[in-house]
Amino acid sequence: MTANGAALCVGVSKYNDRGLVPLPEAAVSAREIQKALDTRVFPATATIVDPGSNGDLFLRLQKAAGEARGGTFVLYFAGHALRRGGDLLLTTRDTELEGTKGCVPWSDVRGMLKREGIATGVVLLNVDQPAGSSRPQLDGGSVAVMGSLRTYDAGGANASIRGYADALLAVLQRPAAEIESFLTDGVLDAEGLHKYLAEKAPASAPHASFSKPDRPAVIRDFAPPAALSMRGSALPSPPTPTPVVKPVVEVPVAAAPPPPPPPPAPEPAPEPTPAPAPEVEHEPEPPVEAKAEPEAAAPAPASEPEPVSPPKPAAARALALEHRPPQSTSMLTYALLAAAAIVAAIVYALLR
Repeated sequence: MTANGAALCVGVSKYNDRGLVPLPEAAVSAREIQKALDTRVFPATATIVDPGSNGDLFLRLQKAAGEARGGTFVLYFAGHALRRGGDLLLTTRDTELEGTKGCVPWSDVRGMLKREGIATGVVLLNVDQPAGSSRPQLDGGSVAVMGSLRTYDAGGANASIRGYADALLAVLQRPAAEIESFLTDGVLDAEGLHKYLAEKAPASAPHASFSKPDRPAVIRDFAPPAALSMRGSALPSPPTPTPVVKPVVEVPVAAAPPPPPPPPAPEPAPEPTPAPAPEVEHEPEPPVEAKAEPEAAAPAPASEPEPVSPPKPAAARALALEHRPPQSTSMLTYALLAAAAIVAAIVYALLR
C-alpha cells in the first residue's frame, strides 16, 4: 500500500452529437465507484462528470496522475469510445462522430502515466465502441488495463454500463470473507480483481484483460488501519514488548521440626542409709571351774582332738561392735560393714 495513491472516476452521460445516445448510468456509476474505493490505498480520489472538452478531460487526468506520482493510479471511465486505427479514443461531451474530434486518445494517456512515473495502477474501461472494430492496442506498461469493451448498441448501452458497474461495486464493497478466494495475503490486487470480474460480470457486459504488468496494483487492503496522530500521519508501530522473564524464586522447604528432647532420665533414688547395728549387750562368760586332777591312773587311750567350735553368735556380735565404725563413716563403709556382717552370719550358720 502506497501513501500517494490517487484515483479518478470519469462518467460521460451527455453528448452534443445526436449520434451518441445519452448514458445516465455512466455519471451515476462514476460517483459510486469513487465512493467505494479504499481511501487508505487511494487518499486522493476525484470524480469528473461530463467533461466539456478533450482539453478538460486531459487536464484532470494529468492532475490525478501527478498526485499518484511514483505510486498507484486508478482510472475508471464510463461512456462511449471511438476508434482511430488501433488506438482507443475516450469521448467527452463535445465529441463528434465525424472525424472523431474532441477525444482523448489512449496513447496520450499512456505517455502521461509514463512521464509521471506511475509505479502500479489499474485502468477500468466500461465503454462501447463502433461496430466492426477490432481489439484495440491498450498497452499499459506498469498499469493493468481491463474492463468491458462492447459493440455499440443504442438500445442496451445504458443497461450494459449499469450491469458492469454493479459487478465492480460488489468486489469493492463486499467483506473479505465473501471474496476471500480472490485475495492474496489479505489484499485484493489487480490480478484478483480481474479474476473476480471475469467470473461475475454479466453476459451483456463481458470482462476482458488487455494489459497485465508484472507487479499487480493493490486495490483493497483488509489489514487493520494504523492509528493516526493529531496531524493525520500514521503513528509508528509500538515496539514489540520484550517478554519479562520473572526470576524463579526457590521457596525454601520448611524443615521438619526437631524431635522434642527426650525427657530427662529420672535421677536414681538415693541408696537408703543402712540402719546402725543395734548394740548387743556383752554377756559375761561363766567362769571356768578348775577341775581337780585325777589320781594317777592308767593313761587313757589317745583320742582325736576335739574340733574347735566356731564362736557363738554373741561373740560375733561383740566382735562387730568392737569394730563398728564411727557415725561419720561414709555410706560405702556402712554397706561394706553390713555385707561383712551378713557373710559372717552365713559362715556361722554353715559351720554350725
